[in-house]
Amino acid sequence: MMPHRFIRLLLCFFLLIFHWSPAAAQSAAKYKEIDAFIKADQLKVESPADIKVFGRELKRLFPEDEIKARAAFFWLTQHIKYDCEGYRSGNMAYEPVDVLAKGRAVCSGFARLMKMFCDELGVECVEISGFATGISVDKVNPDSLVSNHTWNAVKIKGQWKLVDPTWGRGYSNNDCTESWQVLKNEYFLADPAFMISSHFPEEAKWQLLDKPYTARDFADSIVIRKRAGNNGVLPDSLIKKGVGEFLFIQLFHTKKFEHIQIQFADQNSDSVFYTINDEVVQDQNGYYRYTCPLNRAGKFKLNVWLINFSGDDPVLVRYLLEVKSKSGVPAKAAHQ
Repeated sequence: MMPHRFIRLLLCFFLLIFHWSPAAAQSAAKYKEIDAFIKADQLKVESPADIKVFGRELKRLFPEDEIKARAAFFWLTQHIKYDCEGYRSGNMAYEPVDVLAKGRAVCSGFARLMKMFCDELGVECVEISGFATGISVDKVNPDSLVSNHTWNAVKIKGQWKLVDPTWGRGYSNNDCTESWQVLKNEYFLADPAFMISSHFPEEAKWQLLDKPYTARDFADSIVIRKRAGNNGVLPDSLIKKGVGEFLFIQLFHTKKFEHIQIQFADQNSDSVFYTINDEVVQDQNGYYRYTCPLNRAGKFKLNVWLINFSGDDPVLVRYLLEVKSKSGVPAKAAHQ
């Protein structure tokens, strides 16, 4: 007779394959219709006046506030680029009319345009200013957390939810000479426990936490995260490795999770060609870590899920991965 624990783990494995993988897809599937509508670009938006038309038509077709907020978020991620050139030169687009004309913006431009969309869609929305780890941030001083970022909160069914369309759009490298458009759903109606790992608002109420972080709490958590990252990879990274090397992933979260799922997907088609499912344990600092070998050269998207079996929603973090062939180490046809 098989031991009870083994039977439970076997059952969990099948649940992961037949329930959690579809459940992970269900999160994106919830917005499949509105995302497809926005991608079809039937309602052109080239000026603030067009947003009024956009809002009027969307309210008629999609009356639910969450779907309307998603429309605004998704439109921004698909149509507005991060303005690296403006960031470096100081000549940045902030106002919606300029953002729409140029098709690019820095964070405040994204947040203002998000609010303008939401105002026309009838969704209550605010702009939030605060400190965020990100481009060129290498030191966090709790006595001088000068605001350097702007994001949003939207009210859905009477509750405030956090949204960051800038970070939701994708990635930039540390000196902001390059950016990549990679939709990051974790920044739409974001988990406050996830957001506080990188976003510290000026007003504590916008942490949306039962027990808000102090500036010292936030700075200490960043120091721990950066120290832990010295030998690994943090979220929001472009990972560069070589064939035969190891990928070390670490994720911070306040909740307990039992399982990790890592999907290796083609960067262009999003087609998943290899999936890792394994147990994972949280360390005393709140980090989940996992190491795996890299045996295939190419450019990939990594979808990393933290999962438990108590009914809580899984957590997703995305990475970009570039694996180069090394001299004398052949690139294998499939990940092993």
